[in-house]
Amino acid sequence: KEWHNKLNDAKKCASVLYFYSAKDIINYLKRIKKKSISKLDYLGHSCSTDLLVEYGSILNANDGSTPESDGEASSSDYITNEDLIESLHDKFSDNGEFNHYGCHGASCAKDMYGRNGVNSKGASEKTDYNPAGAGGRRETEPSGNYQTFP
Repeated sequence: KEWHNKLNDAKKCASVLYFYSAKDIINYLKRIKKKSISKLDYLGHSCSTDLLVEYGSILNANDGSTPESDGEASSSDYITNEDLIESLHDKFSDNGEFNHYGCHGASCAKDMYGRNGVNSKGASEKTDYNPAGAGGRRETEPSGNYQTFP
């Protein structure tokens, strides 16, 4: 019951949004008021250069079977780290925080800090969502090797 009450409390201060395409996401981010984001968590598929909106749509690109894939996932609908960082310029509050919980998100987190001055965290390799919330655990952060910036 305690976990259920905390979940209901969380729903009062957090939003879950659904989008149909990368373009829809970027357009939404650009409309956010300046200095209005206190915390943004990305929970989804990614590679070192992109947030993947349509995960694994390129066959065999995410299984490490080809040299050019380097074991990272690919998508035909994605947001580049550059576009994400640009669309979020001036959107974070003074003590804002960005957490990239997707695979290989450290480069995006590092650039978010470097370009927008936002305290950021991202994984340097793959993340695993299996343990997140499993067995009634309150931790929802996927397991992974995270780097923080600064």
